[in-house]
Amino acid sequence: MRISNIRINNFVCFRGEHNLKLDAIPYAVTAQHLQDQRRSNWLGKSTFLESIWFALYGEHRWPSEDSWITRGEDEGGVKIEFSNGYSVERYRYRGKATQLAVFKDGTAKQGEAQNLINEVTGLDRQDFDATCYFRQKRMSRFIVAKPAERMQTVVGWLRLERLDDCADATAERMGKMAEGVSVYQARITHNTNTMHEMMRGLDLTPSAGVRDNVETLNAFIAEHTTEIEQLQGAVGLLENDRDKLVAWQKDEGASDQFKSVSADGVKLKHWLAEVATEDRQQANVNATLAWNEALGRYNMAKRELQTKRALMRGQFDGACPVAGMLCPVKGEINSNMGANNRLYDKACQNEATARLEWEEAQASKVETQRLYQEVTDTDARLAGLRAQALQLRQAANRFAAGAPTEMSLDEVNRLIGVAQSNLAQTKERKHTKETVLKRIHELSEDTGKATTHIKLLQTDLTVAREANLVFKRSRQRIAETALSSIETGANALLQESNIDLSITARWQREGEGLADACDKCGAPFGTSRKVKVCGRCGEARGPKMVNKLELVLSNVSGAAEDLGGGAFQLSASAWLRRMRACAWSVALIDEPFGALDESNRDAFAAHLNSILRGAYGFDQAFVVSHSPGTMEAMPGRIVIKSDGKHSSLHVD
Repeated sequence: MRISNIRINNFVCFRGEHNLKLDAIPYAVTAQHLQDQRRSNWLGKSTFLESIWFALYGEHRWPSEDSWITRGEDEGGVKIEFSNGYSVERYRYRGKATQLAVFKDGTAKQGEAQNLINEVTGLDRQDFDATCYFRQKRMSRFIVAKPAERMQTVVGWLRLERLDDCADATAERMGKMAEGVSVYQARITHNTNTMHEMMRGLDLTPSAGVRDNVETLNAFIAEHTTEIEQLQGAVGLLENDRDKLVAWQKDEGASDQFKSVSADGVKLKHWLAEVATEDRQQANVNATLAWNEALGRYNMAKRELQTKRALMRGQFDGACPVAGMLCPVKGEINSNMGANNRLYDKACQNEATARLEWEEAQASKVETQRLYQEVTDTDARLAGLRAQALQLRQAANRFAAGAPTEMSLDEVNRLIGVAQSNLAQTKERKHTKETVLKRIHELSEDTGKATTHIKLLQTDLTVAREANLVFKRSRQRIAETALSSIETGANALLQESNIDLSITARWQREGEGLADACDKCGAPFGTSRKVKVCGRCGEARGPKMVNKLELVLSNVSGAAEDLGGGAFQLSASAWLRRMRACAWSVALIDEPFGALDESNRDAFAAHLNSILRGAYGFDQAFVVSHSPGTMEAMPGRIVIKSDGKHSSLHVD
């Protein structure tokens, strides 16, 4: 894949539009000043190469995006057409964003244009810059660069990032697993220390081992269980004695009450025996009968009085108060007023006499009822005392039988307190040992789990170490194989050019001290420098090796650095494009050998065309050089003509 056409429009010094149709040959890029034939600097040679770099990757050395547009113009850009039908155009209107478009046979391709360019060329920006773009005064950069920079570039060439990522991932995983092992080991240590501390707190011997101490604790717990049962029995017996004493003391009060009730009953019985109960009862009956008769007489006297009062007033209604019949002589009676007055007076006397008799009968009745009620109440009280005495008799008998124990209630309560205190202390001792035993079981179980995790982690750690070792060895093997091929190609180029110089590429060198891990199995040696043999596989411990890409020249000088760097870069470009199977076959070479003497420059220039188109596979190249030998060695030529302000491009 090469450039078939390039169109440059208002790019830096190239004002207007410039179209170049190009063939599959190396071109020498030269410049002519229209007013000064001897002058060729600052006329646009490097700018021409940079326009290709700009079109492909959008990078330039000018301070702002607008500044690469030719001064005074509103727009600019570069379009490159490739031999495979693709084309790339990067353009910009002043003050607006730079645009990128990729075409295939005139049809715009969709998607991410920059990624498509990388895919079509087979090279990303870093690869292209390292292998196809030989910048001015930078041919020696691989020689003089820092090892880390060289390493980073070559890692990108070889696509070792994935191996590095795998190695880093396994290393990170190893670190986490090692950290996990440390965490679990710390847990085991903590569990062990905790168990020992608890054992010492119970006067056990930690050195006897967990199993023996567990058996001892179980024996202690069994003894405490038996002691608790005995103390609970003793407390029960004492509480029974206490309850009996309390009941007996209550019986003493019942006994005294029984005596009092019995004495009261005897008194009431004697009183009833002395009183004529039947006479009081008969007297009460007689008094009631007498009262009823007196009441009848009194009621009759009151009616008689009412009748006589009516007769006296001439108001006899004719009803006989005796017979209750209509009196036939009503009129005569009402007219006989004198006799009626006498009868009225007699009736008043009779009523007064009857009322007095009734009142006396009433008083007699009340008194006899009182006397009879006194007997009835006493008899009822006696019956109640008898019932009460019957209830109190058993308690009195129990008290009379004597106290249930020779100890006093205070003594029994004191013994109960002592037994309960001993019981509580024994329960507490048992609970403490049970808690410790449970905790020992928990810690032992946790220690077992931690031990299992450690074994699993150590197994995984072994696998990760072996994988990490494989990744590192694969990385080293790939790098050393590639560098050997690139080194061979670079030395062949120098030899073909009859230049007395050689280059040696070294990926690894011996560092300070001994290896941190075994080269054979990857097992770590630890921090001690005294360990000389791997504890896993028995391999002897070697020196510490450091991955550090070094390029060593057989001669040291600025010219040798340019020659060696250029040869290495050309060889690396050929190797990389071959390994990637990429279609790109264009080299951009800007003043490659300014530091070389005339002999070496001519020797290299004489073979540059065949070198580029031969083993290094560049179908097309653009070489900027002030060397006549270099320009003469190139079959094609691009001439830049300039008035010192603006330049134009021409293909000769």
